[in-house]
Amino acid sequence: MKMILRPHLCILALCFTFLLNSASAQKKCPKVENLAADGITETSANLSWEGTDDHKVYQISVKHQGGFSPFKYDTETDATSLIVDGLSSGNAYRFQVKAKCEQGSSGASGWYAFETPGDPEADDDSTDSKGRCPKASNLAVLDVTDTTVTLSWLGNEENIAYRVDVHQKQHTPQFRLSEVVDTTILEVEGLVPGGNYKFRVKADCDKNSAGSSSWINFTTTGGDTTFNNCPKPTNLSVLEVTDSSALLTWIARDSVDEFMIDVKSFEQTPSFSLSETTEDTFYLVEGLAPEGNYQFRVVATCKDGSTSGSSDWSKFRTLPKTDTTDGNGMEEPVDTPAVAPLVTFPNPVAETLIVDLPEEDLGFVTYILLSDINGRIVYNEILEGTVKAEQVRIPMQDLSNGLYKLQVRSTGYLETKTILVQH
Repeated sequence: MKMILRPHLCILALCFTFLLNSASAQKKCPKVENLAADGITETSANLSWEGTDDHKVYQISVKHQGGFSPFKYDTETDATSLIVDGLSSGNAYRFQVKAKCEQGSSGASGWYAFETPGDPEADDDSTDSKGRCPKASNLAVLDVTDTTVTLSWLGNEENIAYRVDVHQKQHTPQFRLSEVVDTTILEVEGLVPGGNYKFRVKADCDKNSAGSSSWINFTTTGGDTTFNNCPKPTNLSVLEVTDSSALLTWIARDSVDEFMIDVKSFEQTPSFSLSETTEDTFYLVEGLAPEGNYQFRVVATCKDGSTSGSSDWSKFRTLPKTDTTDGNGMEEPVDTPAVAPLVTFPNPVAETLIVDLPEEDLGFVTYILLSDINGRIVYNEILEGTVKAEQVRIPMQDLSNGLYKLQVRSTGYLETKTILVQH
């Protein structure tokens, strides 16, 4: 007996085959499953998930839970785990993952929630039953070479010690360092040329500890950079900060023509947003609020017209404003002589540093000292009698690139400035 397929049956068969093929195609990029978070600290967490052989790339989205400090981070990776930094202690977060396959993308996974340990009220230098223990802030990366780096940060009077953690990042051999120091500076050795690293600082007080600072990324010199014709700026640092300004710096390759710098406020700081273009590897930002929380990032434009990706955000905090009122809004009389600001230029400097002295505030003897980051004096001058020259010129051409501290001391007068030498 011959079987005859009628036309409408053929159409139904084709439709059924199409539906099967469509369903099969959708299953070729399955959703990510079994999300988890472990290794959770006050400021970081290791996020993981289960992938399949069909998955090529994962898109990860991390957000804060309702009612907690705002946080949003989106990135991509080909691994099935990711360490997310910059979290706040005692806060709740959630993350989801979406996979990309050769045939398309999967749908997003469900959200996975997790919490960081610690007291959320202790993040902003608050107090507890054991007393005040403020965080270290304004982390900076100084004097980078192929295998070493000098790290610094801004401490507080209450801090008695600091634990410094240094870890490697992507495409860099494993490196782990955790060292406790009682200074605000640390030299790290044993790095690799062109390596990617990050560091953070946790302050200790007499009776308790502060939360860790955010991670700050840095890159050593040397290594193979041919894979990136216009590399991102690295080693973002805050070299000098006041109650209303900050000197921001970064490092870039010689192929860079100019930079776009963005500065924004965050965490209960009056709204501030700045975008400026500069040809220098430093920028003095002014008009900030005392004890304000800010962050900045830099994008490079190279000589061939191409642009780099944006650097990571680097956070910093301004100093508190000195209160000279009597509580009723009236200025209190000051017994000590008024201190005029010490003016220096240029900064950074290559050849000669000019120090503009405040003549009226200086006594009979004035000491001018310039020291390196290790405290070694590299220049000193003593002025006796009434200062007749407003400006002092200090030769800098024989000094190595790096950070120096200038101090001008006289009767009733003491001022310091941070000087960056760049030849």
